[in-house]
Amino acid sequence: MAAIVASDVAYVPLGGGTATTGPGIAQEVAAPGRVRRQFKLTFPASNQDYPTGGIPLTKGNLGCPKFLVSFKVMGRTPSSGDTNLLYEWNGDPVTPKLVAFQGGSVGTAPFREAIVTGITVNSQIIFVDVEGY
Repeated sequence: MAAIVASDVAYVPLGGGTATTGPGIAQEVAAPGRVRRQFKLTFPASNQDYPTGGIPLTKGNLGCPKFLVSFKVMGRTPSSGDTNLLYEWNGDPVTPKLVAFQGGSVGTAPFREAIVTGITVNSQIIFVDVEGY
């Protein structure tokens, strides 16, 4: 399988609508010129391998065409085995990535970046809170 790319990730705003327009967008003004939104992220049926360095995200699809100020993983659905990953933002406001970690071996670092192939379509759904402009 090929690695997951930015266009493979599905972004569904909590509250309905789309990231930038439409009725039912769950958003609030966080500061002048900045908004906060929540999304459900799911992964594709085709490219199913976790890419080293993280899954690239499209900031425009998160409703932030210029910069992300904050990106928090609020929750995730559990899945079995090595695909039950812990996700974090890489901290880059311009080229954001969703970095996945899995438990390490006993006596080593508690978490290491995931090396996972064949992530089943929508086997894990990620819920995120995004702030930016």
